[in-house]
Amino acid sequence: MRIMSFLDCSNRWTIQKAACSGFLSLLKRLGERNAEITDHGFDTWTAPIDGLFRKQHARLGERNAEITDHGFDWSMRIAATEGYLDIIKWLSAYRPEVKISARVMDAAALRGHLKVLKWLHENRSEGCSLHAMDSAAAGGHLDVVRWLHENRTEGCSTGAMDTAAAGGHLTTVQWLWANRGEGCTTVAVDFAIYNGHFPVVKWFSELTDFQPRTAKHTAGSNNDSNSNVCIKKQRSGQVTLTFD
Repeated sequence: MRIMSFLDCSNRWTIQKAACSGFLSLLKRLGERNAEITDHGFDTWTAPIDGLFRKQHARLGERNAEITDHGFDWSMRIAATEGYLDIIKWLSAYRPEVKISARVMDAAALRGHLKVLKWLHENRSEGCSLHAMDSAAAGGHLDVVRWLHENRTEGCSTGAMDTAAAGGHLTTVQWLWANRGEGCTTVAVDFAIYNGHFPVVKWFSELTDFQPRTAKHTAGSNNDSNSNVCIKKQRSGQVTLTFD
């Protein structure tokens, strides 16, 4: 914390970069100086968001540039992705007139940050998109999926079940099947097989309207050999998986 008190002496620090780094105390000091949020402020810095955002290359020391909606939205998206609720609250209070995109709530859902979602829902009006539930399902964040279902109206797409199945999140797949009407596509079973999530494959195959299919499976993460997986369903409803 002693080092933190001297960080604002450097022109490298902008509100945007401090927000994305989660430094609330530094943000407050920059706010007292009436620093602006710009489209700049990154020194070949990569956002830790699993490839969702690009590298930003920028000039240093531009604290007095004109405020931009893009810079503010970017900062809120990074904070939401990382679960920095205190940063989100501060930014909203610092520039209450600036609107954000639905991608802020979407980013929080992607990482399963339910507290962030609830705060944005209660204190902001921009909302989210159907990608919020899709992304939460892909990560197996069932608590987020259920909350979105109960509190938001954007819904989801077939991508929710498809990606939940691809990730092996059986409980999430089952909940979506029982509580949502979007359903899934053949991608769900194909990628469950491909990724070796056979409990998910078995559950799908036991559905009364399931059509048996054959797909490629990569046998293990350290094995490059491929094998065919054949799903056989008897009249009794019993399902077997065979490999060749």
